[in-house]
Amino acid sequence: GLLESTDEDRRSAGFSLGHLALGGSLGGHRPTSVGAVAEMMRAATTVELPRNRLSAEEAGLLSRALQCTTSLTSLDLSFNDLCDAGVEAVSSALRLNASCRLRVLDLTYNDFRADGALALAAYVAQSTTLGELSVRNNELGEDGCVAIGQMLSSTALTRLDLSGTKLTPKGCKTIAAALQHNVALTFLSVQDLEDD
Repeated sequence: GLLESTDEDRRSAGFSLGHLALGGSLGGHRPTSVGAVAEMMRAATTVELPRNRLSAEEAGLLSRALQCTTSLTSLDLSFNDLCDAGVEAVSSALRLNASCRLRVLDLTYNDFRADGALALAAYVAQSTTLGELSVRNNELGEDGCVAIGQMLSSTALTRLDLSGTKLTPKGCKTIAAALQHNVALTFLSVQDLEDD
C-alpha cells in the first residue's frame, strides 16, 4: 500500500494530492476511514480535518503519515478530541520529520492542556517553517502557557492565536519576555485572559 511506499515512489507513480478537505465528514468504519485519510495525507499539501471527533488514538494513526510526508504545508485538526495524547502524537511525529515543511497548524478546540502544550512547544521551537499556529480554546493552564511563551524566543512563527487558553499572569510575563527577543511574530491574539 501507499504507507509502505516513499514519497518519491508515489510521485513517480503519479500520485499527488493538493488539498484534502474532509471537515466533519469522516464516517463509516472509523479505523478504515482514518487509515484511508492517513494514506492520502502523505501526498497532500493541505489537509483539513476539522469537526471529525478525532480521538487521541486516531491522531496516533495519522501521526504515522506525518512522520513521512514531505509535501504537507497546512494541517487543520481543529474542533476534534485529540486531548493531550493526540497533540503529543502529532507534535512528536512532526518533530521527528525533518523533511516536513509545515507552515500552518490549527489545533483550535482539542481539549488539550499542559502536557500537549509542552510537546507542541518542543516541535514549534525546532521548526524553521511553521509560521502560523492556533491553540485557541484549549485550557493550557500555567505550565502550558509558560512552555508556549518560552518557545516564542526561538521560533519562526509569524501568527499565534492563544485566545481562550486560560493564559495566566505568569504565562503573560513569559510571553512578554520572549517577545523582546522575537523578531518574527507579527500577530498575537490573547483574548479571554484568565482572571487572577
